[in-house]
Amino acid sequence: MNIKEYKRVFLERVKNTKSFNTHRNYSHVINSLPDDITPEAIDHFISQCRSAGISQNTLILKLVIIRQLLIFINRREDIDNYEEMLELCSSIKHKDILQTYAKESDVKTMLEHEKSPMHKTILMLLYYQAMRVSEVAALTPSDITEDGIVIRNSKNGNDAVVPYLSKCVHTALKEHMIRYRPKQYLFEIKGKQIEVNTIQKHVKKHSELLGLNLTCHSFRRGALTSALDKGLDIHTVSKLIARHSNIQTTAKSYLAV
Repeated sequence: MNIKEYKRVFLERVKNTKSFNTHRNYSHVINSLPDDITPEAIDHFISQCRSAGISQNTLILKLVIIRQLLIFINRREDIDNYEEMLELCSSIKHKDILQTYAKESDVKTMLEHEKSPMHKTILMLLYYQAMRVSEVAALTPSDITEDGIVIRNSKNGNDAVVPYLSKCVHTALKEHMIRYRPKQYLFEIKGKQIEVNTIQKHVKKHSELLGLNLTCHSFRRGALTSALDKGLDIHTVSKLIARHSNIQTTAKSYLAV
């Protein structure tokens, strides 16, 4: 299958799974690319966008779409200069993006060296569920269900049931309930709700001991970036995992793309 046909199949999938406006936006970006996608073509695309006065946030979103296409194609057959083109799609940074984000290898290292079962479970929630530290601290035992985790009064003001994004999280939570038998809050210290500051300090200290420079927010950013790298489109990442009301928030402030 040639690139032109892959573009058609990719857009057809978007059309069948996303809204009309999303399909229109994807089509506009994908159809502006030549059928022979090369690093030079992507570099030219970036230059054209800048010449047209397109904002940096919008350019980031366009490059995320191209990145999704490249991942889609490369999963089916090897693309020449694939890594170079992904790097080009990652070359535009929003000025407010933090410099650090947790890579999966960093997370696994921290989990391997974490001695506290409670804090290990918290680390899993921060990364594998992409939860905000305030949401983790506010969890109650009744928020843990067989179908997912109930996040109450989240940042966008609505309660949300987030499905388990990793089987290990569900297993860890069940073991936590048996081990600690929490009462009012899921994570308690001496019978009281764990404080956000306590989690933040523990993560920072633990990461520094391992030669890493991570914060609780680094885990969330890393989780969203990892989801994108694994082929999920940015709309799914924004709505299901990040739980943002505006996709621009996901693109400019969280994804290390």
